[in-house]
Formats: sequence, structure tokens, C-alpha cells
Amino acid sequence: MTAQPDTAPDAPSRPTVPVAALRVLGIVAWASLIAFVVLSIGLPLIGVGTFMGTDILFRFAPWASAGGSTEVGTNAMIGDTIDSGVPQMWTIVEAARHGFFAEWLPYQAGGSELGGLPNSGLYSPISFGWWFLPVAVAPGFTKLVEMIVVTLGCSLFLRRLGVPHQAWPIASVVFLASGFMISWTNWPQTRVAAFIPLLFWALDRAAVRRRLLDIVPLGLVLAGMLLGGFPAIVGYALYAGAAYVLARAIVVHRRFWKVITAGLVSAAGVVLGFLLSAWTLLPFALNAVAVLDFSGRRQGPENHLSIDDLLSAFVPSLVGEVSSGDTWGNSSPVERLSYVGAAAVVLAVVALLLQRRRGGRRDMSLFLAVALILSGVLVYLGGPVLGTAQQLPIFDSNRIGRLRVMLGFFVAILAGVGFGRLLERGDTAPVSPPTTSRRPLGRWLWGLATLGSGIAAATLLAVALQRAVVSAPERFTALLETQVLWTVVLLAVAAALVVIVLATRRGGIRIVALCFVPLLVAAPAVLVADTWWPKSDTASVYPDTPTTRFLQQHLGESRYASVDHAMLTGTNSMYRVRSLGGHTFQTVEWKSLLLRLDTESLASATYSTLNYPSLVSSIESPILDRLAVKYVVMEPNLPVPGRYEDTPASEEAVPIGDGEIAVSTVRTGPVRSLSFPMLEPVLGAEGGTTLEVTLVDPVTEQVLASTSTWYRTIEGQRSVAIDGSGIAPDASWRAEISIDHGQGRIAADALEPEAAAVSLNRPMEDGLTVAHTGDATVVERATALDRVRWASDGLVERDPSRRVSLMEDPVLPSTTVLLEDPDDLIGVDPTATTADSAPTTASDADVEVRDQGWDLNRTVVDVDADDAGWVVFADSLRRPGWSVTVDGVASPLVDAEQAGAAVRVEAGEHRVELAYRTPGLDQGITATRVGVGLSVLIVIGTLVIRWGRRARTTAATDEPEPASTQ
Repeated sequence: MTAQPDTAPDAPSRPTVPVAALRVLGIVAWASLIAFVVLSIGLPLIGVGTFMGTDILFRFAPWASAGGSTEVGTNAMIGDTIDSGVPQMWTIVEAARHGFFAEWLPYQAGGSELGGLPNSGLYSPISFGWWFLPVAVAPGFTKLVEMIVVTLGCSLFLRRLGVPHQAWPIASVVFLASGFMISWTNWPQTRVAAFIPLLFWALDRAAVRRRLLDIVPLGLVLAGMLLGGFPAIVGYALYAGAAYVLARAIVVHRRFWKVITAGLVSAAGVVLGFLLSAWTLLPFALNAVAVLDFSGRRQGPENHLSIDDLLSAFVPSLVGEVSSGDTWGNSSPVERLSYVGAAAVVLAVVALLLQRRRGGRRDMSLFLAVALILSGVLVYLGGPVLGTAQQLPIFDSNRIGRLRVMLGFFVAILAGVGFGRLLERGDTAPVSPPTTSRRPLGRWLWGLATLGSGIAAATLLAVALQRAVVSAPERFTALLETQVLWTVVLLAVAAALVVIVLATRRGGIRIVALCFVPLLVAAPAVLVADTWWPKSDTASVYPDTPTTRFLQQHLGESRYASVDHAMLTGTNSMYRVRSLGGHTFQTVEWKSLLLRLDTESLASATYSTLNYPSLVSSIESPILDRLAVKYVVMEPNLPVPGRYEDTPASEEAVPIGDGEIAVSTVRTGPVRSLSFPMLEPVLGAEGGTTLEVTLVDPVTEQVLASTSTWYRTIEGQRSVAIDGSGIAPDASWRAEISIDHGQGRIAADALEPEAAAVSLNRPMEDGLTVAHTGDATVVERATALDRVRWASDGLVERDPSRRVSLMEDPVLPSTTVLLEDPDDLIGVDPTATTADSAPTTASDADVEVRDQGWDLNRTVVDVDADDAGWVVFADSLRRPGWSVTVDGVASPLVDAEQAGAAVRVEAGEHRVELAYRTPGLDQGITATRVGVGLSVLIVIGTLVIRWGRRARTTAATDEPEPASTQ
């Protein structure tokens, strides 16, 4: 392959301003970037708080009470990072520190794939700090590395475009503060997106130089993106990158075969990137085919963002108030924020209106502008253009709003180019029609047209912003009007600075004006980042509470089920306890059981939890028994299901607080929970208050049961769970209700005005017991089976719907395993293959699950059976990669219990080992080794060739000249 000389930046023209002034501008520009970094993430980097939104935990039980925090948090929209992202990364890292590669996550939704897939983002090169830093420090350090990677990429790419270095930090700030990079911070998405500038730098090298060595940096950058765990962003970048390579090669080479070779070198780099990341990419692809259900992700031309979302490019609060979660619109603000900033837009326009007189083959502004406009049409207008794009992979199953990442990138690069054009004002001229470009009248007409277009655009923007403010909720009008005013001011100041730079011939004045531009970019960016980026006290990083300790001590190998947002589904991985629901990818079979329990249990395709309105029926379901749900955890202010006894209330009130204790009438017998109406919010308790309820024997004054819960505020109907199940049926008691701060009033009993109106939930014959109260209510289910149990009998049901019905049938014995294939029912007449099958001979066995510590990929069971039967695993095992051995010999693992599996074991003592290995991991590792080998060969081969050329050149120059003959 013939090497193409690199088109280095144009030789600098004779400077029109002092070199010292240029240095000052560079210092100001780079200082603005440093200031943005320090002001946005500086405190967590030095140990003051953590760059995580773990303060969101204090919104939910058990942390809301145990934490005692009145703070509402920075951002209420980042729950995914707290209940999914961080727990997954922490689990992989902790297992590795104990010497194990955690390919399986056993704690959520029956279990799910973990370390063999890139979903967590932990394998991104940007995430390397997670491997050696404490969990409270790692996110801030990771964000710092992400910023460095963005800055490096923008700098290298703009350098190749011939943009002066003073513009590089401006482009970096614009991209770092763009809507996508702001709203998706701490997700894997931004760690993938951070490589986009480096990707375009590598693609530019490959397209222009067309050297074999350029394959390697392109492959390394792409591998870094693919290891980040969010392939949609990679796909968007590669689509744009392919178009860029074609355009760049045509502009630079202008010959067919050179354009083809540029494409081939770029394609080879892409292939190398896929090879280098194959060890996670191949398992991801196989898992997507076998486990993931993309039917709910299909997109149509109507699935796009609105014009109001586009206007958040100037006014970020148009998507809502993220600290409180008070938002509006069709989706989460995380999916809609489009901020780039007024100054960045002005600079991008400048890049289009000013062109270089020299170095035309380096100018890609037109491509960037076209790509920006096309991306905007796809994201905000949709229609036939979007419908056509959705025929392509990635676009068909991902929200188009995530293409905002490319919008931010294109604006950032154009902003950098525009700043560079202003700095090189002496080498620029207004864009003008070819026929009039050399005539003064033509330049004046073009200037007037530009001015008129600017005024028209500003008018349209003002009208659109006004309409957006009017359509927003009235409570946000003042905030939005203020931000609109600041937007107008920033646009006016930025435009004025541009006019000053273009109008004056004094280099010093131009530099002074340009020094204000980085401040106009960075200052609003800091404010937006401060609004969105989470900063929490280190004490909020997954703190232990009485409830978490209770579960760790009593749950064992069983599961608990959370109700609503109690225990914030997914965080349980941090406490190493198993839950019924989870925030992870779940199989269709596991979901079918959850939906039979509660039709509203799936908040999304990856998030599941029980809901309180359905708890009365779901908490007693045999499905929970067969899934080993031993406990149910719910908010402390929810009544425990039971037999309700109402106490009518009067219009009178009983005071509590300031030493006043509200007392109920005397009652008898056991109780699960009490409820009473607060007539008004508790006053004078700005720092929160503790509500205490005590059941006291009216004769002996003995305390029969008590509980206390701290609340930020107490108002409305209150419920208090209490462990009163052990109270004798004829034992009398009264409830005493008190608070330690503030004053309040409880409705009085209609029959006894001096007593509080306290209603009760009584125990029933349902196997439920209140096991823990206070920070959360934990209800024990006595009917739960073991997660790994023995079944002597087998029953076959091939129909999935009937199988789910059998799982919730209380008649189905716990000693019977529900199978799906008649061939698996050993010891029964082959004709008996339906739910009417007769049981096999009963057997019994001792089953002991051995603790494997941090080896999360294996379940080891010791069995001592008096006859043949099945060891049943109540986990989510309908995934490829599972195998089982009995005494070291591979055995068939059969589908059982709708979502789980079972293995046949003969009489006697045996060791059963269930193990998981990520499908495709071994083959992917082999492919990655091939990629590494190719990279080394390319680098070594290139170096050898260079050394050879240098040696020949040196030998030729050292060769003595032949003696002259006369």
C-alpha cells in the first residue's frame, strides 16, 4: 500500500498580534477548561463528598429513617446509576479482589449475567480507577479521566483540522457540557461517548494518511468504546464516521483509488477494534440473541424529541427540575436534555460564515454542518427521514434522542473551528457567492443577508422560547423566564464579541474580546453541571441500616421481595442478599411469574418490584413460596396485610409532642399494624422527628411491643407496623403514640374523645409475621421453600400458561418439581406426561448448600438421599451457559419450575455442582488474542520497515564518493 503523506497543519501566517497576547489567550482558554473541571468535580476528587447520587437512597426505606437526612439530593433522575451501575461494578471488582471472575450476579431477579458482558462499563479504559480506588472515590476519578480523554480527542482532532490550540479547550468544554454528556454522567454511556473525538481523529488519520500503521490507533480507540458497554453510541459514531471518511478522502485525495484505499484502511481499523473487544462483544451478542427481548424497543418515525427539547440547548430547565424529579414531557429529562450553550451556537455559526483562504483541503466545516443538521432532523423532527434511518441496525431499536451525543460533538467541533477562525481573522473572509466575491457590492449584500438571517433566526428563537415557557407548568415560569433572559444576554454578548473581533484591525483588541469567549462557554456550563451532576456525602454511600443487617443475618440462601421502592431494587447487590425483583435484564420465564404475582410488577423491561396495591394477594402466593421468598420488605408507613378493624374518628383532636402522648382505647389480642389520621402536618420539626408507638399493658404498665421511625415530616394517614403477633388473645393493651420534636394532632376516637382513633390490622392464618420494624417493615413468610430443595416427585406440564398456573396452585406439593419435558420425568409411565401424572415413589433427602464466598458462578450442594429424586434450583436459569455435575460427572440440567432447573440424583450421598460460564467468552478471548497479535505485528513490521529505510539511507550517505580520474 502506497503511503500518503500526512497533511500537516498549514504553516502559520505572519502573526498580526503579539505572541505574548496569543499566549495570554491560550492561558485563558485552558484555564476555563480547568476551572470547569475543578468547579464541577473538584471537591469529590479531594475527598469532600462523593461524585455519586447516593443521597437518593434517603428518599426510600430503610435509609430514609436510618439515615436521618433532610436533604433532597442533587438529582432525582440518576437512580439507575445507584441501583444498577455501581452495584454491578462493585461486585465484579470485589470478586476479583478475592480471586474470582464474577460472571454471574446471583442477587437480583433470580440471577443474571455479569462479568462476561460489557454492560457495567467497568472494562472501559476510562473506568480503570474502579479497580483500585474506594467506591466513594472511583466515580469522581472516572469522570476526571473521561474529561481528559475528551480533551485529548478534541485537541488531536482539531489539530488535524488546522485549528489553533487556543480553540481546543473551548471545544472540549462544549462537548463535556453538552446535554448528553451532562445528563448521562455516571452511566456507561458517557464513557463510550468520550472516545468519539478520538475516534474521528483516528478516522481522519486513516482517511488522509492511508498507512497500515493507522489501523492500530483506530482499532484501539474503537475497542475502548466497545468495552464501555453501550453499543448504540458506538453505532451512531460509526455511521457518522463512515460518512466522514468518505467525505474526507474525497476532499483530500480526489482520486477514486485513493478514496477506496482510505476506506479500506479505515474498515481494517474497525475490524481490529471489534477483534480487540471480542472477549466481551461476542458474549454480548450471544446474550442479546438468547436472553434479551427487543420487541418492546422497536422505534417508529413518531418516536422523536420535541422542539421544546431542542430549545433546552439554550435553556436547560425546559426539560424539568431534576433535583426534585418534578419534570414534564414525554420521557425522562435524561433522554431529552440538549444543552450546548448560547456561546457555542454563536461560534458554530461563525465557523460556517467564515472560511479560510488557504488550506481548503483541511476544511471539513461543511460536512460537520450537514451532519449536525441531519442529526437535528432525526432527533427533533422525525418523519420520513427518521423512518428511513430506522431501517438500519441500531436506529431500529434505540431511542433516537440518544443521537444527541453526535449533535453535541458536531457543535463542539464547529465551535472550536469558529473560535479558531476568529483568532485567524486575518486569514479569513466572509463567505460570498462566487460571482460577487471580489466585488464590494457583493460583499455588502452578503453581509446584509447574513445580518437579516441572524435577526430572523433570533426572532424565531425568541418566539419559540416564549411558547415553550408558556407551555411549561406555571410553577416553573419564573425560573424559565430568568434562564431565557440570561440566554438572550449571552447571545447578545457573544455576538457583540464576534462583531468586535471582525470589525477591528487591532490585534490586541481582538485578543481581549476573544478572552471573554471561553468564559461565556465555561461559566454557564459549570452551572448546568452543578445542577445535574450528583454530589453526596460519603456517609450516604450504601450505609448499613437495621433492615440491611437483619436481612444479612436471617435471609441466608433465600430471597426477599421489595414492595414499591423499599430497599431500592438493585442495591441489594451491595449487601449481598438475594431479591425477587431486580434492575437487570430478566428472562421471559422469570417475568411471567412476576406478572402472575402482580400485573404491575414490571416498571420497565429491566426493573421489577412488587406493588403495594396488589400485596394483599401477592404476599400469600405459592409462587413466592416456590421462588424462596422468605421476607417481604416495605415502607414503614404501609399497613401490614391482615384483618382490618376500623375505629371511627371524630372531628376532635388529641395532641402529641411537647411531652404530650396520644393514647388509644384499651384493646386486646395480637396486632400487626396500627393506623391513625394526622389532622395536620407536625409543626416545629424542620429537622425531622421520630414517631414512637408503644403497646403497654394497662394494668402492669409492661411494654408488650414498641417501634420507632424517624420521618422528615409526619402528615396524613399514618400506619405503623409492630411486632404484636405474640400478644395473647385475651391480653389487654393500649397504644401510646409520641414524637420527639414538634407538635401535632391526631383525630380523636368517635366514642372516646380523649383517646386517639387507632385502627388495627390483625393477624390471620396466612403464615405472615412482622419480623422487623422501624426503618422498614419486614414481614416473614413461613411458607417459603428453600432456594435449593429436594423434590421426590415430578410433574410435567408442557404449556407455559398452565405451568404458571400450577406454580401458584397451593395444591401442588412442595415435594413435587414442575417439569416441562416428558422425557425428564424418570420413573413414571411414559404415557403420563400431563399435569394429571401420578407422582413417583416418595423419597427424602438432606440438602445443604455450601458457602462459596465470592465465587458467584457456582452453587455447590451436598445431598444425602434415601431414594432417587431431584435437586431443584429456584433461580433464573433459562439462559445458556449453565452446566451441572453430580460427583464430578456431567449430568443433564432440565428445565423446571417455569424459570428454574433441576437435576436428577440417585439415592446416597452426592455433591452437586451448578456452574455458569459465559457463552462465547472463550471464543471471544481467542479472537481478542488474534487482534492483539495483529496489532503487535503491524507495529513491529512498521518499525522494522522504518529502521530498514533509515539504515539504507544512512549507508547511502556514508558511502565514499568514487575517486575522480583525470
